[in-house]
Amino acid sequence: MKRSFEGKSVIVIGASGGLGSSFAKAFADKGARLLLVGRNEEKVKKTAEQITGDITTAVFDITDLQLIEELKDIVKRWSAHIDIVINASGYDVRKSLAEHSYEEAKNTLDINLLDSCRI
Repeated sequence: MKRSFEGKSVIVIGASGGLGSSFAKAFADKGARLLLVGRNEEKVKKTAEQITGDITTAVFDITDLQLIEELKDIVKRWSAHIDIVINASGYDVRKSLAEHSYEEAKNTLDINLLDSCRI
């Protein structure tokens, strides 16, 4: 019986976090070929070591707009066709909105909203 994502190319951005690593494991279990992207090299590699299959990793910080072209090049070299892109990157300050500094609020919007659009 064919696994449901066998032969599919899936990019997981934010693969170094809990949600991203869970997506990666789920797609790997279903036979997907994965490109795991995250800014923390150790955590991305740890995620890759915990799953089996065709896994490629890339260390990349999506908040750095200068590097978006570099990510495109990485993706093009990895696969000519992309089936699914998961953006599991995120930023959270664990306090009420009223307690956020301007910089914390800006980072939350930049990473959780605008970087998703840039991808």
